[in-house]
Amino acid sequence: MIMATLGQQLARSTHGSGPASPKTKLLPSATTDIPPTRRICRQTSRDSPPMWIASTGIPEICRTPNPACPARTPAGARGDITHDSVHVDGDALKTQGPTAHRFDSQNPDTIQQFLTNAYGTQMTIRAARAYRLRHDRIDAGPFCLDTMAQSSQLDIDVGPIDALVVSHVVSGRIDRDCAGTRGRFGPGDVFLAAMPGLPYSIRWRPGKITSCLLDLSVLTKVASGTSPKRIDAVRFTGLAPVSSALARLWRHTTSYLDRVVLANPHAYRQPLVIANAARMLAASALAVFPNTAAAGPTAADRRDATTATLRRATDFIEEYADRDIVAADIAAAARVSLRALQMAFRRHLDTTPMAHLRQVRLDRVHRDLLRADPRQDTVSAIASRWGFVSHSRFTARYHAAYGILPSRTLHA
Repeated sequence: MIMATLGQQLARSTHGSGPASPKTKLLPSATTDIPPTRRICRQTSRDSPPMWIASTGIPEICRTPNPACPARTPAGARGDITHDSVHVDGDALKTQGPTAHRFDSQNPDTIQQFLTNAYGTQMTIRAARAYRLRHDRIDAGPFCLDTMAQSSQLDIDVGPIDALVVSHVVSGRIDRDCAGTRGRFGPGDVFLAAMPGLPYSIRWRPGKITSCLLDLSVLTKVASGTSPKRIDAVRFTGLAPVSSALARLWRHTTSYLDRVVLANPHAYRQPLVIANAARMLAASALAVFPNTAAAGPTAADRRDATTATLRRATDFIEEYADRDIVAADIAAAARVSLRALQMAFRRHLDTTPMAHLRQVRLDRVHRDLLRADPRQDTVSAIASRWGFVSHSRFTARYHAAYGILPSRTLHA
C-alpha cells in the first residue's frame, strides 16, 4: 500500500544499517510491511538537511525541505519531530501526482501546531498524560487520505474544516460531539467527523484512525441533480452511515483506492484517474450518509430526454473524452438537466452517460494500442492514460469488447 507505514524499516539509515534512533521509534499499532522501492526523506528538525532513511513504491524527489508542507516544524519548536515527505513527480511546486507526508512527535505544542496547519483550522488538545502522535497523509489534490495513531486519552476541540471528513476507527474508541449530535465509535465504525463548516470535539482513547478529507466542490458536483448552471451545495442530514452494509462500502472504497489506485504509478500520475477517484469517494459518501441530494426527474426532464439531446451529448463526449469531464459537464453541453441527460441515454441507448464515456475511452485505448510501439509502450501505461486503473478489470472489459487480450493487440 502506498500509504502503508514503515515500522521498523523507518528506523534504518539510507543503507539499511545502524541502530534505531529513539526519535524514529514508532507506535506499534501503526506498524505494517511496505513495498521495498520508495525512498523516504526524514527531517529531524526544521533546519536539518533531509536524510534518506527508507525505500517504498513511489519515485522520490524530496531533496530539500518543502516550505508548503503542513508537516514542517513550527517556528521555535524543539528538534524532536520526524517529518517525512515524498513528492511523486518533480519538486513540491511541480508535483503532478499525489504527495505523501509523515509526521511523528512527542512534543504537545508541536503536535497541536502541526494538526492546526494540516487541517487548516484551530485545534486545542488536552492529554491525560505524555503521548506520541503519528500522522501519515496522501495528498491527491481533491482528496487526502490520512492515517493517525496516538498513545494517550486526548480531548480535542476542532474548529470548522472546509472539507468533508469521513473517519474510520481502526483501533481504540472515539466520542464525538458536533452541535449536540453525539456519537461513540469503536473499531470498524465509520462516521462523519462533523457537518462541513461546523466545529466539533472528540475524546480519543489510545488507538488508530483513518480519515478521508474530500473537497466540497467535488461533492457538490457529483450530488448535483438539477441544472448544471446552478449547482446547490449538498447538505448532510446525519453523521452516521445509513446502514452497516453501507459503512462497509466506505471501507471497501478507501481500501480499493489505497491498494489499487494509489499503489499503481501508471495510475496515480494520470489526472483522469485522480479525478475519477475523487468522484468515487464523493459518490460513496453520498450513498453512505443521509443527505439532501436525492431527487426524482421532473416533467421538463422527461420532455428534454430527446435524440437531439443525446446527439449533443455524444458529440461532446467524443471531442472531450481525454479531459476530466463528468455527467454535469455533459449535461451542460447538451443544454439540459442532469436527470434529462440520464433519461435520454437510458431511453435511446440503454446505458448511462458515464458508461458511454468509458466505452469511448476504451475505444481510444484500442486505437492507441494499435499505434503503439511494444518496445517502448505498455498496456498499463496506455490504459491508465485513459483512466483505467485496475489491470484485471480493464483486461476483462477490453476482451469482452474486442475478443482479444490487449497485450495481443499491442504486439500484433
